[in-house]
Amino acid sequence: MNRLKTLAWLLVGSMAFASCDKADNSITEPRAKVEFTSIVNNLRVENDSWTTGDEVGVFVLNAGQKNIPAGIYDGKANVKYSAESNGVFTETGTSIIFPKDGSALDFIAYAPYKTDIENGIYNINVVDQSDLSKLDFVYSNNATNKNKTTPRVNLVFDHKLAIFEMVLQVIPGANISLDEAKAVFESILTTATFNLATGELTPGTESAPMNLVVKKISDSKAVISMILIPGTSLEEATMKVTLGGKEYTWKPETKLIEAGKKYVVTTSVGSVEGEIKTIFGSSITDWNVENIEGGTLTPKDPGNNDSGSTPGAPDNGGGSGDQGNGNDQSGNGGSDNPGTPSPTPGQAELLFAGADFEDEAAFKALLLPKFPLPAYATFADGGRTGKALHIQTKSSTVTKPAFIFNIQGKNKNLAGKKKITFYIKGTAGESLSVLVYQKGGEKSKIFNLEDVTADKTISPAKQHRYGGTIDTGGNWVKIELNIAEFAGEIAQTGNFFAVKIGKKVAYNLFIDDITVE
Repeated sequence: MNRLKTLAWLLVGSMAFASCDKADNSITEPRAKVEFTSIVNNLRVENDSWTTGDEVGVFVLNAGQKNIPAGIYDGKANVKYSAESNGVFTETGTSIIFPKDGSALDFIAYAPYKTDIENGIYNINVVDQSDLSKLDFVYSNNATNKNKTTPRVNLVFDHKLAIFEMVLQVIPGANISLDEAKAVFESILTTATFNLATGELTPGTESAPMNLVVKKISDSKAVISMILIPGTSLEEATMKVTLGGKEYTWKPETKLIEAGKKYVVTTSVGSVEGEIKTIFGSSITDWNVENIEGGTLTPKDPGNNDSGSTPGAPDNGGGSGDQGNGNDQSGNGGSDNPGTPSPTPGQAELLFAGADFEDEAAFKALLLPKFPLPAYATFADGGRTGKALHIQTKSSTVTKPAFIFNIQGKNKNLAGKKKITFYIKGTAGESLSVLVYQKGGEKSKIFNLEDVTADKTISPAKQHRYGGTIDTGGNWVKIELNIAEFAGEIAQTGNFFAVKIGKKVAYNLFIDDITVE
């Protein structure tokens, strides 16, 4: 399987007709046969598409049943489907047919597929970290009470484990080689069980050293990634990294691992003191990213078994990832205009300076420094009343989802506001995803535009999705983001408002007049 993230699979019902009964010369009632296709949205660890031969397991239960095997319908337990590279899932021998009498069914699905499942219990062991794609366990149980009259069943999968990533960056001029680097994570639980019927994960009791893959990105950068069991604590864990024959250690502070989260630590290697100093940052993925508080990676003292770690290192916001901490990136914004009152509710106004794209300098002054405006996004004529932001890409321009822009807040209080509105015009082979950050700048509300052909009101979603297409027919289309329920929680400094683009498709799209009211 490929790459860690949330995905959706579409069960498309097609009708399989039975033959005529010669005895009474009648035709039997059609029955709906379930067929699987998939929509992959930044789903796995290494890539963002399925590989031919990837396998998923499906359990079909009588509606309302929460027990395997007692609640299984028609023996359809752990039915295996196989993926093609184009995202289509095919049967491997067993069909799933809706009941002829119209009885309802519940669907449970998971990946990666296993044969040794007893009573609906999926055993998890993450000690072998050599191929993370084989450990990325995803699960779906949202499709309930479906019958032959509703053959289209949308299965939404969630990540049920967590991922930890340490980025090693060598300071320029430091004489440290990342060749043949090694890493071991010790004193961490490595087993768990997952009840497919109830969706409950239970951490095990076994712990073992995990030998990790160190992926060298360049002479000055390497990445260490691992899958972790939710519900366990990093309190007793120790990371040991060997660079140039010297062993370094890092001990995080207490942190309870949560499902679906990606924990990121960025380290700077080669300080004057000979330490590997930890600088905490974060990166944007379709996972819920969280920074880990910790200390420094320090050289092992041959005469002392103590790790020598220094807990509580400050967060300097120097991470290499895509999403900075709100406090890290606020610059001097916090003192520009403190205490600015919120405008009158119901009165539309620009969400931020330059949001009408008439003042390019004002707009660019608010961009987070680590996210300059990409070359495919330009201020151009053809806006609603003047200029607009023009997004123009080929299928090869953007190889993975990326920010078009990420705006800093300047003490704008949105309490009492109801909606953020903007306009788009043009076409796109995929859609857009918009982030409205909450106070602190680490968490955000996500709005996925999906298919757009006319005016549309959008509510928050759980994860980024770029599926769908945009074709406004040459007209300006209004997009409204419903922020009424959380307007008072929206960040006023740091990460504030951002728009992301999909990948590997052509965009020819204008964005204009981003307002709030």
